[in-house]
Amino acid sequence: MTFCSTMSFFDPNDQAYYHTGCCDTHVTKAAWYVAITSAVSLVFRTSIVIAFNGKDWNLYASVFTCADLICILLLIAGVYSEIRHLLLPYLIVQIFGAGKIMYVTGLQLSGERN
Repeated sequence: MTFCSTMSFFDPNDQAYYHTGCCDTHVTKAAWYVAITSAVSLVFRTSIVIAFNGKDWNLYASVFTCADLICILLLIAGVYSEIRHLLLPYLIVQIFGAGKIMYVTGLQLSGERN
């Protein structure tokens, strides 16, 4: 079996995978930072909500907290095992969260408060 001479192989140490804007960090190490920061953030957010607003904890909060936890665990597993498909749930949940924040901000700025 012969390979075409124009076919290139994946080189994980190529300069394209280093982020020069932040301490010359490799994309894998940056993904670890995002994963650990997200896990710590989830613990702090959950403990603050339970401590100060425990009576408002409901099924909605439980479902989204569990979904967030599962996505963070998949992110950690994906970065550790270098399986890119495990990163997709985390990205989808983050996009959903950003969209929710933009929607609520738009409602607040337009004056439509319930």
